[in-house]
Formats: sequence, structure tokens, C-alpha cells
Amino acid sequence: MDLLKPADLGFDVLFELIRDAVVVADVESERICLWNSAAVEMFGYSADEAVGLPLETLVPEELRDAHHTGIAGYLATGRGTLTDIGVVVTVPAVRADGTRLMVDLRLSPLRQPPQHGAPGTFVMALIRDVDEREALARGLAEANGSLRMALQTEQASSANLARLIALKDDFLAILSHDLASPLTSVRGNANLLRRSWDRLDLAQREHSLEVIENTATRMAALVRDLLDAALLDAGALPYDVQPIDLVASLHQVITEMGAAGDRITLAAPGQACLALADAARHSQIATNLLTNALKYSPPQSPVEMSLEPAPGGFAVSVRDHGAGIPADQVDEVFDRFHRRPEHRLTQGTGLGLYITRRLVEEQGGTITVLQPAGGGALFRYTLPSAPDVAPD
Repeated sequence: MDLLKPADLGFDVLFELIRDAVVVADVESERICLWNSAAVEMFGYSADEAVGLPLETLVPEELRDAHHTGIAGYLATGRGTLTDIGVVVTVPAVRADGTRLMVDLRLSPLRQPPQHGAPGTFVMALIRDVDEREALARGLAEANGSLRMALQTEQASSANLARLIALKDDFLAILSHDLASPLTSVRGNANLLRRSWDRLDLAQREHSLEVIENTATRMAALVRDLLDAALLDAGALPYDVQPIDLVASLHQVITEMGAAGDRITLAAPGQACLALADAARHSQIATNLLTNALKYSPPQSPVEMSLEPAPGGFAVSVRDHGAGIPADQVDEVFDRFHRRPEHRLTQGTGLGLYITRRLVEEQGGTITVLQPAGGGALFRYTLPSAPDVAPD
């Protein structure tokens, strides 16, 4: 049979980025003519092995009569129960090694464009492994049950227990979405580059590489936050406390933010302000607060930073012009995994402000959030001043 390419049916390179297994069959010959990499992983046939196979190869023997009857009816009438209404059905399927799996199946009719010869009759199947989904659900359910029992043992207050369960759900959501989704993106783009390098133009290659790089950077930040939170909770985060110039440190942080730093203004004394702190951890504090302010304020709106003396040390303020923080959430904003409901879809772990508070407090400072007149939010942290050094 003449082999098709994904582009023949309008799929182009997106064919390999679909997470589900995609199988396209020529209905008249009942043979497979397109097979993506997810189908390779699910069924165990390489693309070369799969293309040209009878479609019934994937169907259990006891269902093949019904399978052929359905195809015959579709060819005779142009109508089919699954293709007409587009429902998802759960059915058994057969892998290359003869083992079975349960899959969710959705069928859609396709027509080959006239420029590729006589129009053909094709059906596309989107297939998802139910066994894998159910195994993951069972694993999450078991983990959920175990954690719930531990929380019930440790917490006498029902209100506090509900709050801890909510934290657990947020943590599982981070692991299942913020880690799994980026990994899927990296894997899909890497697979695309490996399999289709010669078919991609330079712009497409650079786009896939950029997606991989950006996703890896985001995952590294996520892992860093999780690691820092764990080290803080264990009391194992190291500090190198010494006198640092807060003025120079804040200017350096703004410079390192690149183009985003153009929105930031800094009001600071003209002379050095020496605080007793870990230089790297102070940069992390300032970067977290500035990144937060930029993320949750309108594009191009200014973010104002100031440095001034305070009792026993210095105070740094970061003020944005966003929606601000509701009064009923001010006490929770520094909690671990806290994310406002309206920001659930915004990228982030909900750990940034929790880590920031711990870093400030463990270096002898304080941090608060205020609701300034005119809207927005104002975060203010203090650090102790470095002691005067007596001359030799």
C-alpha cells in the first residue's frame, strides 16, 4: 500500500507532540497507515513494523467479528456509532507481545486531500492507556490514605488537620503537574528533534530547543525551591554570614533580572549600608520579592524598591501596583504552598514567600506585608546592621 505521511492529512510535526497514541487506518483496506511515537511506546511495534499491519492486529480475537462488522457498516453507509458522536469508549487492545491492556478510544473520520490522489477513507483513533491511569490513581489514593492517617495521628485539631490536607493536595499537584507536565514537554520535543531533524527547518529546530531549555530552567527552579524548603525545615541550610553592602547587593539583583529590571526603581542612600547577612541568601530574598511583584502586577507597571535605616539595622521595601492581597489572606501569604485561588493556573510552587520569610528570620530579620494606599502590595523586610569594626 502507498504510505502516507502525517503532512498528507494536515498533521505536520504536531503529530509527534500528541501525548496520546494516534493510529490512522485506511478503512477500505483495514490497514494501519500512520503511527506516532506514543503508539510505539504503548503497543510495542515500531512505526516501520506497524504501518501496513491489519487493524485487527490490535483487536482481541473475540472482538474481531464485531470489529469487521462495524467497518463494513461504515463503508456501506458512511456512518458509525463511534465516529458520528465522538464518544470515548473503554475497550481491550493487544500489544505486540500478545499482552492485553485497557484503553480509552475515540474515533474520528478523516478525508485525504484530493492533491494526494483519489480521496481515501480514513479513521483516526486517539488512544489512552487506562491501566496506567488507574494504576496512578490507585497509587495516589494509597499515598493520600497513608498521609491522612499520619496527619490524624499528629493533629488533634480538625481545623488544623483540614489545612494540612490542603497543603498535601497542593504538594501532590506540584509533583503531578509542575514536574510531570514539563517532563512531557521536554520528552516530546526531544523525540521530535530525534525523529524529525531532517524534516524540520531551522526555526522549528530552534523553537523545540528553546522549549526544552526554558522548561529545564523552570524545573530547576522548582527543584531548588523544594530542596531549599526541605533544608530549611530540617535546619540544615548553610549560611555564610558576614558584612555585606545592601546598596550594592540590590543594584546587582536588579541588573541580573535583565529587561524585567527596567520596571524596577530603587531609592537608596548614597553611601554603603552594611548589614550582617549571607550575600547569596540576601540576593535570593530580594530576587523572590521582585519576581513576585513583577508577576502579579500589570505589564509595564512600575515596581518600587527602597532601602532605609531601621532600628538595629536596615529595612528594604518592595511595592507593586497589582491587585494587592485580600485582608483575609495576609496572615497566610507566607505559608508553605500558599497560592491565591485566582492564581492557581499561574506557574509557581507556592514556596517562594515561605522560603523568603524563613531566610529573613534565620538571619535575624523580620518580614511583613502591608496594603498601601492606592492599591498593590508592599513587602518589607529588615536585616541587622553589621557591627562597627574597631581599627587595629
